[in-house]
Amino acid sequence: TRGVDGYTVALGTDFGISDKISSDASGRVGIVAVVDGKTVREKSDSIKGEQQHAGVIEWIGQEDKYFTATMLYGGQGIITTKKTSAPKEIGDLLNTELLVKDKPESRTLTLYAGPKSFTTLQAYGKGLETMVDYGWFGLLAKPMFWLMEKFFAFTGNYGIAIILLTIVVRVILFYPSLKSATAMEEMKALQPEMAALREKHKKDPQKLNQEMMRLYKEHKVNPLGGCLPMLLQLPFFVALYNVLSVSIELRQASFIPFWIKDLSVYDPFYILPVLMGVSMVFTMKMTSTSVDPQQQKIMMFMNIAFIFLFAWLPAGLLLYITLSNVLSIVQQLYVRKIIASGK
Repeated sequence: TRGVDGYTVALGTDFGISDKISSDASGRVGIVAVVDGKTVREKSDSIKGEQQHAGVIEWIGQEDKYFTATMLYGGQGIITTKKTSAPKEIGDLLNTELLVKDKPESRTLTLYAGPKSFTTLQAYGKGLETMVDYGWFGLLAKPMFWLMEKFFAFTGNYGIAIILLTIVVRVILFYPSLKSATAMEEMKALQPEMAALREKHKKDPQKLNQEMMRLYKEHKVNPLGGCLPMLLQLPFFVALYNVLSVSIELRQASFIPFWIKDLSVYDPFYILPVLMGVSMVFTMKMTSTSVDPQQQKIMMFMNIAFIFLFAWLPAGLLLYITLSNVLSIVQQLYVRKIIASGK
């Protein structure tokens, strides 16, 4: 543009992405931009009326789960976002405009319309790779994604890459998870004595607490020993979960051709949800410290309910969760063997 005081550039209402397989993949997420060095994200559902952001705009884009249309700008401007009505089957459309406020003799805007591939976006610079949202634990998620890509380069199969990545994460967390599993087994061994104390001092809570603490001290058991190591594992779980949730590399990536042809959508034969549910039941039976039959029934019901709740999760995620549960069961059996051999 030449000799103008200012002008508006619109991203339009859509960018031509259509995914017939997964509505989750094609559903609009909203806008994302870097304004004054900070990433601004707005979900489509949260935008009410017209919203504006002003400042130095590095880039501005509309995005869905896997794709984006983004303009690289790098100057002063105002972003205006608003919804417009559309036919019912389409839903509200999101219109995003960039008002250029400076008066350049000439300026070039770069438009990127394509997949939200971390490595592709990173090559453009300007922090464009932040469009791939790994959530709170991005510092952990990025090396996990890098490692998954290395495994894929070696195996040529993202399903196998996920399996290898899960094993690596479990190895890294082996010691804290071992401490957690050991603490759970020690607590289970004390359940008969704890039940006897509850019955004996059921009318004297203060005395019961004193006797419980004495029991823990006598057997050198930390009642929180099983929880703290699990909290340490949580960031790794969430980070890997996010990597597998948003990576376009898994879209239409086959694991076993006659079974799972796309790791980004649900298992068409629901084998993984069932295997996950069975592994959760086994894990519950091995780690539960409760002796209350009613509570055990509730926990069993919850684990079975997870089969139906997780049935439509992406197959890549279920592969990770199921394998992680199986490795946890193997570790628990190992802990039991160690404890039994030490008696």
